[in-house]
Amino acid sequence: MRTLWVFAACLAALLPASGQNSHAGPQLTGFAARRAAFAAAWQLDLKRSKMGADHPGPGYAFTKTFELKGSSLMQKDHEVNVDIVGFAMPERDSTAELVPDAREHTVERPGFFPGMPPTPTHVAVEWQGDNLIVSESSQSFIGAMTTSRRYYLSDDGAELVELVVGRTQFGDSEQRLLFTRVSESH
Repeated sequence: MRTLWVFAACLAALLPASGQNSHAGPQLTGFAARRAAFAAAWQLDLKRSKMGADHPGPGYAFTKTFELKGSSLMQKDHEVNVDIVGFAMPERDSTAELVPDAREHTVERPGFFPGMPPTPTHVAVEWQGDNLIVSESSQSFIGAMTTSRRYYLSDDGAELVELVVGRTQFGDSEQRLLFTRVSESH
């Protein structure tokens, strides 16, 4: 009988009483909550980022938005005052669906310069703990290219860090981009 009471007490302590949950809808815990926290608009903090060989002008701005879409994330990028190898570019917008299943998918990425055809790109996305890993490989006008992106949130969730490693026949590049949360997204 005593074992039954101990079991009942443990069960009562672990399970909340009916009606005690003041939040509507399912509760996110652990990894699910951290992953859901990616869903926001993020503004690049150019001064605190390490841009590698890129040297954007003072008017450059980059906003990255992640939205939840089932088990996938929609990534929307918006850039203004872009300068590529001394060429001023118009505003650039791109959208990609990130399917974190660790399998390779072929997608069309926008051309490097306006008027260039899209580039077929092999993309694999997966969660490694709280880190979102995006691996890309493609053939472009400069030859074979691979890019690895690792996204993670600061401990307080106010900053998004993107570590980028790129490889081409001309060499390797590394960037550490720091974004601050602008708004929530769903």
